[in-house]
Amino acid sequence: MSELPKGWVETTIGSLILNMIGGASPKKENYSTSGTLALNKGDIKENGIIKVKEHANYLPQEFVEKHASKKVTKGAILVTLRDLSQKADFLGLISTYRGIDDALITQGMYALNTSEIILNDLLVLYSNTAFYRSYVKQQKVGATQVHLRNEQFLNIPFPLAPLAEQRRIVEKLDQVLAQVDTIKTRLDGIPTILKRFRQSVLAAAVSGQLTGGWRESNKLPLPQDIKLGQIICEGPQNGLYKAQSFYGEGVRIIRIDGFYDGEIVDWSKVKRLSLEDSEYFRWKLETGDILVNRVNSIEYLGKSAIVRELPEPTVFESNIMKFKVNPDTANPEYIVRFLCSSTGLSELRSNAKLAVNQASINQQDIKNCSIYLPALQEQTEIVRLVDQYFAFADTIEAQVQKAQQRVDKLTQSILAKAFRGKLVPQDPNDEPADELLKRIATARAEAEALAKAAKKATKKTSKKA
Repeated sequence: MSELPKGWVETTIGSLILNMIGGASPKKENYSTSGTLALNKGDIKENGIIKVKEHANYLPQEFVEKHASKKVTKGAILVTLRDLSQKADFLGLISTYRGIDDALITQGMYALNTSEIILNDLLVLYSNTAFYRSYVKQQKVGATQVHLRNEQFLNIPFPLAPLAEQRRIVEKLDQVLAQVDTIKTRLDGIPTILKRFRQSVLAAAVSGQLTGGWRESNKLPLPQDIKLGQIICEGPQNGLYKAQSFYGEGVRIIRIDGFYDGEIVDWSKVKRLSLEDSEYFRWKLETGDILVNRVNSIEYLGKSAIVRELPEPTVFESNIMKFKVNPDTANPEYIVRFLCSSTGLSELRSNAKLAVNQASINQQDIKNCSIYLPALQEQTEIVRLVDQYFAFADTIEAQVQKAQQRVDKLTQSILAKAFRGKLVPQDPNDEPADELLKRIATARAEAEALAKAAKKATKKTSKKA
């Protein structure tokens, strides 16, 4: 830690905690669909948020009564010292329980009884600082479920400010971080707006509205409503099925997770499999091929892409169909944009066969898909305009991503300033933090002495009895 201001003192979290109570260890059969809410180690998220699973676990009254010391009420300070992931993104996070009803903490979660020298809100904020997160990840132990030992947690360094300054820091952080959250919320909403923008561009493009004026000035005929089968010159053809044991090395294979929004994903992520030459030549892809997902959950069914390049020999899997269109009447780039539009997807899915968790279309469904086909020159102009608008949206999206990264760094910068004593001014009249530590040490010593005296008194009473 950097040098602290006058009146501050570097201590440990253990000096701020009077005691900590670990959670209960219910078995699977103990859980119920009603009763007292069970808080699990994965429920504490960033920024002090407790996010319980949609189908939360509950514990019956009998179990809760046996583990009454593990019950927490609104305002309790909680920490998770176990994490299911090696990344340890939630390990050590501290939160305030704000539920209306009582809850029971379970294994991996601890309730902290904090002393009067620390504001709980400040402790929660500190657990989200870059320093704290880095320190926790360096200290974590375990192979699968990583954890912090109690003593490791209690020994985490903490820069303690005077109590009055803590109040000023929390008040300032509440104001500043609320403004940051507002900015983040606005930025997070922009990708949804851009998605709607792209769909509106496609809708205007495939309905003929986008190029209506251009068509008239070039004296081109009105688009025609035709069936896709009328312009298909090869296919549709279903892809290749091979067992998982064939995957690993060999020829690239496009699978249903290999393309989205009309584009094939990064080729380096495309899997490989071993094939006979005859299999390759039967299911090989060529530039200009159009791919359609024929089996998937309904929200992904019918997604399409065009093969613009082939860095190396590639085939396609059985849940995909491929076809080519006649280049004399149809531009494959236009056809893919039509199929990616809400109109195109609706057409492809109109005769989908629905089953449990998945849907499917067949080759005839592809051929029967109604399509709005302008003259070839207009198709080319539509593709140019759509690409132009999409490039504009892509530029905005890239700027948003950079802005989001800056905002994320801004949050950490603000927290770092707060815990270096640079967010609010110091007041020489504040009681120094080392005096707070002395006071709490004295109180602890008195409490321990009273506990020992009470223990002795209990022994003497029992002997007389």
